[in-house]
Amino acid sequence: YGNVVSVVKDLVENDPWHTFVVMGSRGASGFAQELFGTNASALMHRLPCPVWVVPEGAPKGLPRRIALAVDGLLEPATDGAFANAVVLGKRLGARVEAVHIHSDGEKPHVDWPEKEQRIHAHGLPVEVRRAPEVEEGLLRFLAETESDALAFIARKHHWLLELGHRSVSNALVFRAQQPLLILHEDRPA
Repeated sequence: YGNVVSVVKDLVENDPWHTFVVMGSRGASGFAQELFGTNASALMHRLPCPVWVVPEGAPKGLPRRIALAVDGLLEPATDGAFANAVVLGKRLGARVEAVHIHSDGEKPHVDWPEKEQRIHAHGLPVEVRRAPEVEEGLLRFLAETESDALAFIARKHHWLLELGHRSVSNALVFRAQQPLLILHEDRPA
């Protein structure tokens, strides 16, 4: 059959009816995480559709509360992903709420009020928090709010920018105990 990443990618690209892919994950740790990553982290960057990653120890059942992580790059290209998260939440009967984490070393975004209006336009409440690292802040938010799942937009960066870049989305795939819904920026047709 081939490796999981190439087989799933071929299936999705050859069948236009794939709305999203659901997959389990055992994660990786230490050296293996740094060197290889996981199938889930590879697929979230290579598939054109959303990926629903369910960690091995995740609670069974549909989520009742979904946290939607919002970064400072909120822009028109993310509107489709936001709409998808809201629609999915409604279909599951789950509450969706947005959260933005400012890391301690990050300067506040000058245009944050405009971005907050974009979030409210989707009918979502938004909470802004500060934490030493974005990943840590999101995991703390999930625990404190008892959110059942985390949705976020995986950014596609130029390969040169990826060198030495620590991906929050990849780190979440390794560390989150809740299911993750990985969305994509709108891609031009």
